[in-house]
Amino acid sequence: MNKLFTLFIFVAFAVNVQAQVLYDLSFDAESNRYTVSLLPQTTWEFPQNITGSGQITLKTETGLFTVHNLINLQPGVEWLDNARTDAPAEAPDYDYISFSHMTSGTNEISYVTDELTPLFSFENEGECAGKVSLIDNANDPFMQQNKVNIGNSLSVYGAGQDAYAGNVSNEPLDCAVEVEDPQSTSSVTPLPTLGEVNAYPNPAVERLTIDFAWKEKAGEGTLVITDNTGKEVNTEVVDLLHGDNSVEVRVKSLPTGIYFLRLDNAEGISYALGKFVRG
Repeated sequence: MNKLFTLFIFVAFAVNVQAQVLYDLSFDAESNRYTVSLLPQTTWEFPQNITGSGQITLKTETGLFTVHNLINLQPGVEWLDNARTDAPAEAPDYDYISFSHMTSGTNEISYVTDELTPLFSFENEGECAGKVSLIDNANDPFMQQNKVNIGNSLSVYGAGQDAYAGNVSNEPLDCAVEVEDPQSTSSVTPLPTLGEVNAYPNPAVERLTIDFAWKEKAGEGTLVITDNTGKEVNTEVVDLLHGDNSVEVRVKSLPTGIYFLRLDNAEGISYALGKFVRG
């Protein structure tokens, strides 16, 4: 065999086996909808992005959750909730609901490094369902004993194997717990905003980029990150240009959770830049 061709195969295999995709679950309190997304740790273009089988398993408190009004969020890509196990002996306090990827062989799913791609959303048929999470393949007691119709997986041509590498977070979401926005409470006047702000990727794992328009004169400002109690957890001095601005900050050291962005100008006026999730 040609040595150059052999080297090509070796390099391609070495790249493929390192490919990773994380799953993410989020909840929007206003619409009462849950969204499942994927967060690639690598970029694949055609034909590497061809996606075969896939499964995502939801873990909920027993007797509280029935999937309702499932909406697929990628054109031409279909996911379906087609299996569930209620209160198994290994985990009697929980029900497990699995979603399957029904459009095997599609190249319609986007895989871009650290860019969150929403797959589908749904709501609960009843009232608040308490704690809801994605199954943790490695540690869930039911998963360890059962390999049929349960667990998270995703086959992607570019990975050369199961591309699923874990979840952005294994912490359960609780619809009964509202995250308080320190930038807009009843006792504090909401901060002014800068209009359209784009913070990405969201959830952010290592870095967060914030794009915004600055209508005041150029100068220095301070970008502030606060947690949901209003405590400042990171501040950075940034150069502000009159017009479009793009600021990048490292968030890898922050614990998993929801954070809020604020920009203080040289005169001490603060502007809300929205919020993001540290995955």
